[in-house]
Parts: sequence; C-alpha cells; structure tokens
Amino acid sequence: MIHHLTCIVCPNGCALTYDDKLDEVKGNKCPRGESFAKEEILAPKRNLTALVKTIYSNQPVVSVRLSNKILKKDIFQAMKIIDEIIIDHPMKLGDIIIKDFLNYQDVNLILTKDVKGE
Repeated sequence: MIHHLTCIVCPNGCALTYDDKLDEVKGNKCPRGESFAKEEILAPKRNLTALVKTIYSNQPVVSVRLSNKILKKDIFQAMKIIDEIIIDHPMKLGDIIIKDFLNYQDVNLILTKDVKGE
C-alpha cells in the first residue's frame, strides 16, 4: 500500500510517499523525512499536554506535559491517568508528577507552571 504524507520535521514540508511493501520513502529532500514517514506509518508518536486538578480554589487546574512522545495508541490511557490526578501541595514548574509515565522509560509527566497553594 502507498501512503501519502506531508513531512512536518522541517520547513520544506515535503510531499512524501511511503510504500509499505518495499519499506521505501520517496519525496524527502532531507534524511529526516524518511524517518518521519516510517515512524508516522509504523508507530506514530505524539506529545501530550493537559490540565490536572488541584485542591486550590485560586488555581483549580494546572498545565502539565510529557517530557517525550508516547505512542499515539496510548493517548487515551494516558488521559485517563491524568484525569485522576489531584495536586494537593505546592510544586514548582518542571517538577515530575509521575516518573516513567505508562512504563515508558524517560517519559515523565511534568508541571509547566508553579502550584503555589493558597
């Protein structure tokens, strides 16, 4: 099967084709396009940002993100876990809420804003 993609790795925006029978990418102007196309077809990954609840009325939610990409198929499971989190103490931007999130090594759920408390 032939897959058609637009590369988003660099500003060129190459129109790529990936032939899964030949495991071949065409249309890329740089080597990053080949790895992008193969990953996007074979094991697509995404970054994830979200909000978690706090116990503080002056800051009822705070933003979080994953430190690295996870497989696209794991996003719903990730959001279920994130939805259950309630921060109940002050924390700083960059603090790790969950280390090795979803058992991915080196993927941590981290704060993107301070939680100051009341």
